[in-house]
Amino acid sequence: GQGRVDCVGDKEAFEQRVRERPRTQAKIVASTDGYAWDWRLPMMGELVREPLAMQLHRIEPINGRIVSPEGKQVANVDVVAYQVSRPVGGLDEYLRRVREERLNIYATSDTWQFGGGKVARTDADGRFQFNDFGAERVVELRLSGDETPTGKIIVVTRPSKEDNSGGVEGIAEGNVPHFHSTFTFVAPSSRTIRGVVTDEKTGAPISDIEVHCHANGQRANTGADGRFEFTGCKKSSDSMLIVKSRLQPYFDRAIAVRDTDGLKPIAAEFTLR
Repeated sequence: GQGRVDCVGDKEAFEQRVRERPRTQAKIVASTDGYAWDWRLPMMGELVREPLAMQLHRIEPINGRIVSPEGKQVANVDVVAYQVSRPVGGLDEYLRRVREERLNIYATSDTWQFGGGKVARTDADGRFQFNDFGAERVVELRLSGDETPTGKIIVVTRPSKEDNSGGVEGIAEGNVPHFHSTFTFVAPSSRTIRGVVTDEKTGAPISDIEVHCHANGQRANTGADGRFEFTGCKKSSDSMLIVKSRLQPYFDRAIAVRDTDGLKPIAAEFTLR
């Protein structure tokens, strides 16, 4: 009735593990019907000193919509909930800091990363929803799709007080865009980059070469025909591509792929020696 839980196990074995690895991080999760789960990531040594306090919040649904710069809905965008954070000092303190300084959410939060992430996909109207998170949390969403650049946005699970499409106002330059729990995200225009990697002397295609798109962190391996493709690349003045030969007898190389008018695919060709 007081919300207390005792975890019963092999006390001697547990204390032995604490002595051997007092700085090993434990993962403790609490959940019940009607509430979002809460977590703590204490060091093993902390578990034997004092009770562990956890607080469950009502679920605050995330309702998002993705549209193009022209206002057209964007369907079939994969939206991955990559991590959720409980801001140290509360959500108001977190928002104060992201308005005043460039801030990484790791800097002020107790963060839980999902292994494969929780995934939603936008419907024909560009909408998606998550019903996994409690109020007053910070959730990092990662986006990928053919018609929107690969990237990330931050959602704070608190309703917006203003009718401003859910955007959090006044975010300091350099921070990731922030939104309230119900929002519309205007995705920048995107394009596809296609290319081929060949041997400088023979002209033959080279397979299994790793290509990095520096702008959005995507990676691709060349196929048997030496070709690779990146979709959802942000339109910009140029995109840096880095080719890594790994264990093959070629030098690594980087090249800046220049932008073109419109949103037609960009062709990129590499020769390696």
